Order: sequence, then structure tokens, then C-alpha cells
Amino acid sequence: MAVAAVLTTAAGPVAAQQRSPPTTTVTQTTQLLHACTALAGYHDRLTGTNGKATTTQFASRSDANKLAAIAKELQALPRAKTVGTILSKAKAGAQRRRAVDKAYHWCDGKHAFRATNLTLKTLYEVVDVDPVVTGTSDAGATISIGEPRGASIRTTADANGAFSVAVPNVPFDTDVTVTVEARVPMREPTTSTAILYRTKSPQPT
Repeated sequence: MAVAAVLTTAAGPVAAQQRSPPTTTVTQTTQLLHACTALAGYHDRLTGTNGKATTTQFASRSDANKLAAIAKELQALPRAKTVGTILSKAKAGAQRRRAVDKAYHWCDGKHAFRATNLTLKTLYEVVDVDPVVTGTSDAGATISIGEPRGASIRTTADANGAFSVAVPNVPFDTDVTVTVEARVPMREPTTSTAILYRTKSPQPT
């Protein structure tokens, strides 16, 4: 479903061009991050406050049900199916502790706990033309630019992580604040904001 970005200005919303966002990768990434984040809490219980390993059994019905739900989420993702299956079959005690530790380190190895890189300027000033937001991120990252309550204009960072996005319909002589998000599979997205300011060339007298 195509959705349009909206830029909020002092004069009201300004419609921007439409894009059809890819849904499969984002859905799988969100599911993985949700499972890995939930798993992190259980992994924390493997180490006590003194930094030494604990003997927690993960034997309660609550633990069993929640870990089963995490395992089910992981099993639904092709790259996480094996580690999810191990977690789902693990019995309370040492076996389940090992399965939690293994799944956690798998998530960590896929950078599920690391934020996506994003570097950009805070102000983009132009004369007459559309402002172009430029910056760097991770290679292949999906870059989204738009007002937080709406969808966004999207592009993909190149092999060096560079990206460039023209933002249309920015009014003249008005500060327009936009949100920029960088997202890659199996990583936490990173967001920042930038101000766009467009002026007109002086008219000859």
C-alpha cells in the first residue's frame, strides 16, 4: 500500500511524493529484534550481580511459556530456525540455560543489539531547488525521511553507506524539521532529525 510522507511546517502539512515500502524484510527484522530483546532479559538472569554464573533453572511455568513463545518467533525466521528449535526443545535446568545462552549469542552475532550507523548534518539550506538530505549509514541500509506521524520517502545507502534524498514541496522561508531513520536487517534502527530551509533567489530590480 502506497503512503505519502508529510512534512510539518508552520503553514500546515505539505504532501510529498509516494512510495510503496517493502514489508517482508521490515516485518522479519522487527520479529527478530522483538525475540532477541525478550531473550536478553533471560540471559541477564544467567549472571548474578557479582558477575558469576547462576544456577537458575528456568523451571517455572511462566518461564517455560515465555521461552517457548520466543523460540516460536525465532523458528518462524529462516536464519533463526535452528537456534529457535534448540531453545524450544530444551528442558529446565542446565539444558535450558545452555539454550538461552546459545540463542542470545546467536542474536548478538547478528548484531540484534547494535544500533544502525547514521551520520548527517542538522541543517540543509538551499536556494530555489529542493533540499537534498545527504549522509552516511551502513551499506544497504534503508533510509527513511519523513514526519514521524506519517510514512516516508525511502532510499537505500550505497556500498559505501552514502545516501542522498531530495525532499520535494518544502515551502520557502520556513524551517521544516524532518525525521531521518536508518534501518538494516537484524539491527536496531537509528533516528535523527534535520532542519530543511529553502529560500528564493533575489529578484532583479
